[in-house]
Amino acid sequence: MNRFDTDQINDLLEERWVNELAGDRVRSTAIEHHRRICLRLCIDSSNGRYRWIMEAGLSRPDKTVEEGPIRELILNFMDAFLAEWFAHERSTRLSLNFCIHEFEGHEIFFRGRRRDLKADQLAAEFLGEPLEPDLEEID
Repeated sequence: MNRFDTDQINDLLEERWVNELAGDRVRSTAIEHHRRICLRLCIDSSNGRYRWIMEAGLSRPDKTVEEGPIRELILNFMDAFLAEWFAHERSTRLSLNFCIHEFEGHEIFFRGRRRDLKADQLAAEFLGEPLEPDLEEID
């Protein structure tokens, strides 16, 4: 697999975590970068108020043929993180800065944030500025 199948990932995660999501929607995005393979998950609350953004990745391997197992590892990490996150009722603090997590013998970098979309919109209107992005792109 040369790319993440984001439609399949969305369907799989929504089916696996249907009770924990309680109507919230999952949207995944493959972040293309020449040095890293990354997967970003956005979970939007059913009432439109909150968005949780999580991004995990690994350095791109030297050989393209080795990218498939890396993508699978990233997806497995995200699933494991979601298990812990839901077990703690979404209270696990997400860091805007990449943090290293040891997972299955690999160092996966991970970052995320929780957004209050209503508060962000009100602040942007008050300041006369556009909404900031969910996560800044890093080179």
